[in-house]
Amino acid sequence: MDRAYFEWIADRVDIHEKILMEMFVMPFAWTVLGDKNRAYDVKDLRLEYIHDTGRVMPEGWVDQQPSSVLEVIYRFCETADFETDIEARDWFTTVVNNLDLTLDLSDRDIREVLQRFIWREYDPDGTGGLFPLRHTVQDQRKVEIWYQFQAYLHDIGWVDALLQD
Repeated sequence: MDRAYFEWIADRVDIHEKILMEMFVMPFAWTVLGDKNRAYDVKDLRLEYIHDTGRVMPEGWVDQQPSSVLEVIYRFCETADFETDIEARDWFTTVVNNLDLTLDLSDRDIREVLQRFIWREYDPDGTGGLFPLRHTVQDQRKVEIWYQFQAYLHDIGWVDALLQD
């Protein structure tokens, strides 16, 4: 992948480059069918990059390169921004914190955390994943990311607060 593209994403979040680079080089894979949509959403992110920067990228760059974990999560955070009016930057920080990605982890440990997320090896309540829940009856390892997000909004009281306004 392209270093300038990495920096374009990195400039949009408040996370240390060490963590971001591990996310950038880790390919995203899905085990829940609907999560392939998250990988497809990356095409829009790449087109946004081309539009914003005016760069000409190699043929096939938009739709033939595998999506990285960084791209998938950042693009999802842009969608979360649209849905909630909470900035993508803040969603990204929340998700990284939910994954327990910290600077005191070694590169190897960061990769293990990312693998745990990709292969759904986190707890059934979502702890160790993007959107841990305090109250759930459904195993979050079997729920696509979009619906985990919706459940998270309910769990943290965001939807209830919105309805009361």
